[in-house]
Amino acid sequence: MDPHPVLDAMGRLRSVYPNTMHIERPGLEPQGADSARAAGDHLKVGLAELFGQFFKQRRGHGMDEARSDLVAEVLKDMRRREREG
Repeated sequence: MDPHPVLDAMGRLRSVYPNTMHIERPGLEPQGADSARAAGDHLKVGLAELFGQFFKQRRGHGMDEARSDLVAEVLKDMRRREREG
């Protein structure tokens, strides 16, 4: 039930239980209203929204307006640089 990632969890389990087939990490799975959206097709979501979901998953809360504006500015700059080559 450790909420943090465990390095080589499958290898560690198989050293004791060689027939281990699967590990479930309910502490790391998204929960609530965003879980259906997080499990959806990430290619259909815009980069700003995808980053917002990532931020919320990692930090436990959404971005404030200043951070959202900064992400939008960075993405706008990235698109401009891609167009310019």
